[in-house]
Amino acid sequence: MITLMIFQWYRVLCQTLSIYGVPGGARCALAGELTSLGPQLVSLPEGSISSGKIGSDVDDLCSLTGSPQMKPENLACELLSGRTESPMCRTVAASISEMQPPLSQHENVAMFGPQKPHALVCNEIQGGNREFIGARKLPGMEAWVATIPVNEKDGGGDLHFMSVCDGDLFSRVALADVSGHGRDVDAATMVLHRLMRKHIGAWDQSDFMRGLNDTFSRYGGGQYATAIVLSFNRITGHLAFSNAGHLPPLWYHASQQAWGWLEEGDRVPRKAFGLPVGLIPGTDYCQTVVMLGRSDLLVLYTDGITDAGNARGKDLGRAQLLEWARQCPVESPEVLGEELLKRVGEFRGSQHNDDETLVVLRRQEEPTLSAMVKVAWSNTFGRLLRRSL
Repeated sequence: MITLMIFQWYRVLCQTLSIYGVPGGARCALAGELTSLGPQLVSLPEGSISSGKIGSDVDDLCSLTGSPQMKPENLACELLSGRTESPMCRTVAASISEMQPPLSQHENVAMFGPQKPHALVCNEIQGGNREFIGARKLPGMEAWVATIPVNEKDGGGDLHFMSVCDGDLFSRVALADVSGHGRDVDAATMVLHRLMRKHIGAWDQSDFMRGLNDTFSRYGGGQYATAIVLSFNRITGHLAFSNAGHLPPLWYHASQQAWGWLEEGDRVPRKAFGLPVGLIPGTDYCQTVVMLGRSDLLVLYTDGITDAGNARGKDLGRAQLLEWARQCPVESPEVLGEELLKRVGEFRGSQHNDDETLVVLRRQEEPTLSAMVKVAWSNTFGRLLRRSL
């Protein structure tokens, strides 16, 4: 029983800290501080687990981890907000705040060489609001992400998350621009992560968008956010997306070799429709479904990109970003993304006044039969294997 409690501590703590971008080595060090209590716990007489300071800490953390309503991401919110009174929880929360951010992309490359794209597996979620530049793989789709906060230490107001459903059939990408920066955005980060987890197996995004808006409205503390959420079906090639006041993505049609915008269809005339999340409870959000062709590209971005200003006081603007996309190579998301990011940096020079995020997606040249076989395997033998682990 004691060993199980220690294991729960370690598992939840590592997941909690990974959400905040704390490096693996630091996570292990902090988890080691908790597991070092093991001998003390084992030496306690049976039945005294609820007595004394150590017993109180055990009950506090284990009640959190053992509750169906208290998942690891919720535990992070509890620790960060200070709502738990346990000395152990306060120590963990303080350690989270004092942890240094992970190495930048350039430092990682210098120390370890080029990194392979991380391939997300079933039920996995990746993202956050910390600095990150790198490639990822989703079912039937390649991705490249660059998110550069103004304040690298505290994180930024741009949040991005990617997830893969249990059956390996579809993936979801969410990009949000929250009013605020740093620690003020951490609660919003956890809200978005929790909703990504809750709706990870749902293709329809209606409940996801309503939940995001209602949560921001009730608990956002006056914060609001623009957001765009996409779900991609690897077999049919259908892309469902909902836009909450966010800038429209760029869309490259590979078959036509032409660039355009990914925009919603005709909007139903309502008083509150498609507004940024957190402004008005009950706002409706439409869901548009389009066919994403093989090798088609999408470029998602935040206003830190289009509002970037140069030394003469001129903003970059959407039209210029589109023109640059037409001039850039399109052989991969990474090549396109890095070229766009380079041009943005050259345009604004040293005037970095807002968080900047670019997310480039490309549908892979995956034969339909191959995709169907992979999904079938994942939903039969793969599911049995995952449950057995």
